[in-house]
Amino acid sequence: MSEISEEEFYTEAAGVFFEVFKFRTDTFAQQVPDGYIRIKRALTIQDIIEHLQGKNSFGAFPIFPEDNSCYFGVIDLDEMDFSIVEQLRKNANSLGIDDSEFLIEKSGRKGFHFWFIFQDKVPSNVARRFCQAVKGNLSNIEVFPKQDTLVKGGFGNLIKLPFGQHKTSMRWSYLIDKTSYKQIDWFDYLKYNFKKISVERANEIADRFSRPSSIEDFQSKTDKIKKTEFEKYPGLERVLECEFIHYCETNAKDLPEPLWFSMISNLLPFQGGREKIHELSRPYKKGRLQYSAEATDKKIQYALKTSYGPRTCQYISLQGFSCPNLITNKCQVKAPAGLGTKKTSP
Repeated sequence: MSEISEEEFYTEAAGVFFEVFKFRTDTFAQQVPDGYIRIKRALTIQDIIEHLQGKNSFGAFPIFPEDNSCYFGVIDLDEMDFSIVEQLRKNANSLGIDDSEFLIEKSGRKGFHFWFIFQDKVPSNVARRFCQAVKGNLSNIEVFPKQDTLVKGGFGNLIKLPFGQHKTSMRWSYLIDKTSYKQIDWFDYLKYNFKKISVERANEIADRFSRPSSIEDFQSKTDKIKKTEFEKYPGLERVLECEFIHYCETNAKDLPEPLWFSMISNLLPFQGGREKIHELSRPYKKGRLQYSAEATDKKIQYALKTSYGPRTCQYISLQGFSCPNLITNKCQVKAPAGLGTKKTSP
């Protein structure tokens, strides 16, 4: 049998990659040494080839905006602890997930990604609860996707695609064997050994983790704790000095919803934050839509329900705001809210 050329191999490899990893392709993100920049065009086979070759490194947005669905869930372990890797594997096996039905990728930086690929789309909240069921009681572990639903015009959190070169550490990510933890050939494994998880089983396993409470139940609970849990910290005046918050104030009349949600996630932790959110939202008027206190309160409640902490500067940049301080790391914080808790020099 004749050997294939390098070009033929990478073309076939990209095809196998696309068949396994399905995600939103109308936009994506390119990794640079200090983070990601969103690319406002469709992802191509050539992009995946360059990712696999190490010429570029890309991240993808897993949630499809038309129906808030996705094809995979990911557990992100940000430390080199093989005992936790083994525990996650045992957790998966105990739920009836065979070793051939998930992937363990060494991320190329600090830890590991566990990939669970579904045979068809599932609602994002099913993918999230599926990963939470596998995660069990383990702490300091993230799951993707991070949102149940996207805000209008939003993208959600991206995840770095596997089998490329990390542009911060310059180390490659790769697939590992689940018992020896040694590197294995991802191309052959995906092509010949890997199995996707059926939608029915994804739902069954997700149901091992509690379903989201109704919005009424949630609002009742947050009404009781909002003053102590969410408007907890001093330091709001320092957060208001952030370039992003200034941008939100200047463009309040027609601020896009993803940026508005990012703003409120960074103001809610602080004393007076809710009042300030209303103040910054009052100028909004776009077509027939305009500010109302009731609608704003409902969106704040929604933000609390779906919140995973203040949106980071990197996340905000992917939603369309280019901060002049992000590249130089002038502020030395990961999110605008960090300015409020950052220790000031004596």
